[in-house]
Amino acid sequence: MTTSGKEQVNVLWFRNGLRLHDNQALMKATEDKSCKLLPIFIFDGETPTTKHCRYNKMAFLLECLEDIDTQLWYHGGRLNFVEGEPAQVFRELHKHFAIKRLCFDQDCEAIWLERDNAVKNFCGTHRIEVLESIGQTLWDPLEIIEANGGTPPLTYGQFCHVTKAIGPPKRPVDDVDLKNVEFVELENFPDILSSMTVFPNLPTPQMMGIEREADEEKIYKGGEKLALKYFHRRIKYERESFMSGSFLPNRRDPDILNPPKSLSPDLKFGCISVKKFYWAVMDTWDEVTDDDPPANYTIVSQLIWREFFYAMSANNPFYGEMERNPICINIPWYENDNQLEAYLAGNTGYPFIDAGVRQLKKEGWTHHIVRNALSMFLTR
Repeated sequence: MTTSGKEQVNVLWFRNGLRLHDNQALMKATEDKSCKLLPIFIFDGETPTTKHCRYNKMAFLLECLEDIDTQLWYHGGRLNFVEGEPAQVFRELHKHFAIKRLCFDQDCEAIWLERDNAVKNFCGTHRIEVLESIGQTLWDPLEIIEANGGTPPLTYGQFCHVTKAIGPPKRPVDDVDLKNVEFVELENFPDILSSMTVFPNLPTPQMMGIEREADEEKIYKGGEKLALKYFHRRIKYERESFMSGSFLPNRRDPDILNPPKSLSPDLKFGCISVKKFYWAVMDTWDEVTDDDPPANYTIVSQLIWREFFYAMSANNPFYGEMERNPICINIPWYENDNQLEAYLAGNTGYPFIDAGVRQLKKEGWTHHIVRNALSMFLTR
């Protein structure tokens, strides 16, 4: 307890990075054993990119949160689910607790700056230490921009050159031992429950205002434990590919008719650490062959493309637009509402294109070979 009579806590704010392994924010939040740990997820209607999402994405997110909650329960805690605007949520929590640290993973895209700056400004005026970790990307995109002279690299080759100069990504951090961590459960504080919305249990998609549509079919299931299972299966797949003298097996031999082998949604929500994935592939290569990895990150090129786009979006609030986007070429697109409607309905008359659109609408995913065909159809 502090002199004010408030219990001293460190807050771990989950946004992306929905895992316990390779979690530097968790490590920083549990360093000081004199503070209890308050793990929290805030349903603000947008984080993590849930605005306008459909059932499959929201259900996947909730499965990720349920997995974390279950793991924390095993160690005597739980993940607290709160609804509200983040800065206001922390303002209310500060009335009841002496918050010493607020720890979270960086959300580098500019669309999150307003949210994060509001939280940081509140913490600054109340002497709460903010510790922001790089957990969603291999490198800090802001460091890449600085190393490139203040602007993001605009070609993949330039991006590879800059990151080679910075050095390899950091290794994953060790797992945190939660045995001796004391947790805070908000439902044990009646005063808090009367001043803010705290869910006693994990909410459902319906409680978030999202109904399952009749044609939707859920393929991916979320959660760290399942993601790690898929991860080990994927690394085995990569190892077999290396041993046969090739790499990038999904691109070389795409399997578009069977369930997906990708870990894309798990990386998006951080159920699997991108650093863990990167270094597992690199280490597997070293174990299988004495050759140096191919130039320009070839064996992990899809991860590097992901980093490239994160770097281009950082500090650019208009990244998703064309006219106001400083790094976008303005193209005089033609408008044809009938053709656009046919595309969105999967009714263009091109079987491969229509199958991809319908799969995307029904299952929420499509193989990257089909995705490339969809994008070329729109732009060629």
